[in-house]
Amino acid sequence: MRKTINTIVITASLAILFLAGCNSKMSPITLKDVQAENYEKYENSYVGNNSAISGIVNNSPGNLTFKSMSLKEDSATIEYGMPQNLDSEEEAEAHNFWFENKNYNKYLTFNAGILFFLVQNLDYIKLEVNFDGDNVNYNISRKDFYNKYPSLLDKQNRDLKTYIDELKDLSE
Repeated sequence: MRKTINTIVITASLAILFLAGCNSKMSPITLKDVQAENYEKYENSYVGNNSAISGIVNNSPGNLTFKSMSLKEDSATIEYGMPQNLDSEEEAEAHNFWFENKNYNKYLTFNAGILFFLVQNLDYIKLEVNFDGDNVNYNISRKDFYNKYPSLLDKQNRDLKTYIDELKDLSE
């Protein structure tokens, strides 16, 4: 009898914890949330390392809307879009994350910059944001990116935190 009661209490406790976890709402990463230590293990990565590229994207702005990626030799295509199973309020939040005040400019600039810094053989990137008729494509080569943001080229030979801080400043 005592074992049965203990089993019921443990099962009920686990069910409550599980339900509380399912109901907790995750927030997308913004520039304020970005932390260098989340990227350290991905330094000196290469395009062929799918888990590293995925890890970088999952620690970058728009992480919750990351849908797919395609990696080829020295290029990457990363697509962001509407996540599945969202209620209408959550869909509006996901859409606004990218499109309110043209946020996509700062987030895609940051995401391209961090990928160029961390992925050694990445020479070209295509970032796509597709939300029910609102679409943005950000295509840029490493050379063009650093020509557009020459101050980052100097930071490229420095530590990750310094580079990220400069990239955040340029992206905001």
